[in-house]
Amino acid sequence: METTEMKQPFIPVISVGPFYVRFPRLTNLLLLLGFLTTGFAFFVLQEGAQPETAVYMLAQIITTIGYGDAVHPSYNAQTFLTVYVLLGALIFTNVATDVFDAAIRRTEIRLDTTLAALRERLRFDGKKPKYPSKYLPLLSSVIILGLVIFIWVMFFAHYESCTCSYGSTRVANCIDGPQ
Repeated sequence: METTEMKQPFIPVISVGPFYVRFPRLTNLLLLLGFLTTGFAFFVLQEGAQPETAVYMLAQIITTIGYGDAVHPSYNAQTFLTVYVLLGALIFTNVATDVFDAAIRRTEIRLDTTLAALRERLRFDGKKPKYPSKYLPLLSSVIILGLVIFIWVMFFAHYESCTCSYGSTRVANCIDGPQ
């Protein structure tokens, strides 16, 4: 059996141009570190927060939780944090895009390798390959959906009794318990 060359996906190597084009991952890392350092320095130096409080406030801002227990009444703080959050969204989106792009590239390489091996196996089999029906994915999805609906109906029919409230709302003229 002869071996075939594995085709690698084309990944351009850029040796000229600006730093951020030649080294996008390093640029993202430096932007992220600069972003976090700037926020930390602002809270500690400008707002007078303790370092652990600065980390806590950064975590709230970056994750967009915003518990509301740390208020920044000054106009300078509000302006800085507005710009900081918008820039942070851009930086984190860029980092996430690069991470997913790298994952997609690795998956493409594995897929190309798997398809090449499958082509090689089918080429030397000597028989006409049998392909599954094009309706098989649809049929399996319908069967799984039907099974999920059946389990859901059985659960609510035999285990879960009638309930008269949905969260904080109560259904009028409803009697709790089995009917």
